[in-house]
Amino acid sequence: MSAPAFDTLRRAQLRAVATAFLRFRPIVVAPVAPLVLLALWAGGAPGPQIAALAIVFATVIGFFTFEARRSLRTEVGERWLLGSLNATVLLICLACAATGGTTSPLLPVLFAPVVTAFAAFGRSREASQIVGVCVVLVLALLALPEGWPFPPFPRKTAGLVGAGALFMGLVLLHRSVCGLTDAHRRSGDELDRLRREALDASAERVTSLEAYAGRLAHELKNPLASIKALSQLIAQSPQGERNPERLSVLTSEIERMQHTLEDYLSFSRPLAALERRSVDLAALADEALDLIRARASEAHVELVRSGSALPIEGDPRRLREALLNLLTNALEASAAGARIEVRVASSGSAARIEVLDRGRGIRREELSRVGTPFFSTRPGGTGLGVVIARGVAEQHGGRLEIESELGRGTRAVISLPFAGDGAPEQRG
Repeated sequence: MSAPAFDTLRRAQLRAVATAFLRFRPIVVAPVAPLVLLALWAGGAPGPQIAALAIVFATVIGFFTFEARRSLRTEVGERWLLGSLNATVLLICLACAATGGTTSPLLPVLFAPVVTAFAAFGRSREASQIVGVCVVLVLALLALPEGWPFPPFPRKTAGLVGAGALFMGLVLLHRSVCGLTDAHRRSGDELDRLRREALDASAERVTSLEAYAGRLAHELKNPLASIKALSQLIAQSPQGERNPERLSVLTSEIERMQHTLEDYLSFSRPLAALERRSVDLAALADEALDLIRARASEAHVELVRSGSALPIEGDPRRLREALLNLLTNALEASAAGARIEVRVASSGSAARIEVLDRGRGIRREELSRVGTPFFSTRPGGTGLGVVIARGVAEQHGGRLEIESELGRGTRAVISLPFAGDGAPEQRG
């Protein structure tokens, strides 16, 4: 699995853990803060010192509560988490300034946001930034005159406040570091699952291609035998005698082999990279209809197209090939005098090409097998046309859906996602 894929998974896990962590913080800090203030009051701390620390605690709890409420509406991103940790370091240093500077019993709480940054961002610019902010603020605390703005705590009071701060820091560290460690483990598990799926899919495709190659040889064996026999008959005929019926059958068998080979080669083509560019699906549909119009005319089948211009990003050659396969299937299922309609329209964030016929349709028990290589409801069909169309749709990030009712026709729909912000404002 590539590094970008891992980064995507890591960021997703980080957002989830950061969201849970920021929701948890006020639950820990809110009950500890009053206990610290109570310890100061019981230890005879000056009223202004208690008031100053109460203001800092109220700011901290208010900020944490705001973050927790915000996280209920949206997941926390990396940038927001970085800003939150920086703000937390600043607020802790303000609390330390009001409780003895570098001798403050609250100073160890600084480990919580700094270690959380290391666990979340690893060896990165974000983690270095947190450390830099922490170092600058600690140097500022060192620069404060001794006993300013308030005298040091008595030893007993400092011990009580330090115990509360240690408990709060350990709980926050446990929540953040364990959560992030679990997130990295889950990312590894997800990557391992994706790797196994990719290997299984690759092995399955190799097995399928081996089976298809054998079936292809079988599909070509019969027409080759017919061609050989007809050629021998023609060769044994008196010189100059024309064999129009035999030549017609010979030509038909050669065309059958050609179509089978084209289907097989097209089936392997979706593995190649797409050549994406702007494509007007309405114009693409017109081109595909023009390519089969002569055959439709011979079969006395009417072709119509509805819908206005609908631009998307895609590979026009592949999309035309997929549409031609669906149109060919519709034409072969239609009787003389029937009509095939191609509709181009948008639905939400997807563009849709629909091919509708009023042909013989497909039995319900057979419909689930449509799209399986070498399964076809048409005598002599390979079934690869639908496989190719589905592969092209999926390669574009879309899907192919087929609905059919015996005796009433078939509806095949290719749905393709729009690039960028979504669908254009108006569609046919």
